[in-house]
Amino acid sequence: MRPAQIRDIRMENYDLSTISRDKLYSLLSVAKKEMITYTRCCEDLKYLQKPPLEKELLKNRKGCLVIMIIWILAFLYISVSFLVYKSLTLNQFLLSVGIFIGGFILNYFDARMDKRVREKAQIRMNSKISEYEEKRSYLQKEVDNAFNKFFAVIEPYKFPRDYWYEYALTIMLKFVENRQADSWKEVVGLYEEHLHRLRMEDSARQTLDEIKRQSDDISKGRNAAQWAAAGAWLAALRR
Repeated sequence: MRPAQIRDIRMENYDLSTISRDKLYSLLSVAKKEMITYTRCCEDLKYLQKPPLEKELLKNRKGCLVIMIIWILAFLYISVSFLVYKSLTLNQFLLSVGIFIGGFILNYFDARMDKRVREKAQIRMNSKISEYEEKRSYLQKEVDNAFNKFFAVIEPYKFPRDYWYEYALTIMLKFVENRQADSWKEVVGLYEEHLHRLRMEDSARQTLDEIKRQSDDISKGRNAAQWAAAGAWLAALRR
């Protein structure tokens, strides 16, 4: 969030390190609630899908392909007639002219129909884009409002920015609820220990995965060596 988007909130400042347990509980509860709202608004904005382009604006005119085939057949008909008969009869000539004229007529009406379809598709597309832009603008305002509410809660206490996320607020609130901590210093200490334990568990899990992978590789290598030794032994018996 840019500073320009944050409202100028003038409130009395409090010392976070000296507030009571009840005040700390209230602060974390409200901050968590507002952060959840802010997070959900951000997710709604993030996953807002731009309307896909109308298929009618993308597809090629099938009529053109049909007309091209008709003209190719007419050309082949005329060519074969000249090769076989060395000339065209009146009926053949009129048929050829009729085919070409019919192709032009079909092409004209196909182009007009294609234009109408594309115009209607463009109108629908513009309407969907307009709705998308309105919704995006609305969600952006929701995001800004949600952040401002969260900021209004924590700003008087100079709440450290390192803990401006839902998971931190949830775990800290749990420590206070369970009476594991009665002050901000105790809450922060327990939360940092919690993070350290998670990092150690993740590191241990990665180490165990690596040991298992190496063990599997060694096992596969040993089996391959055993099969190779057995093959050499059988080859020696056959000599």
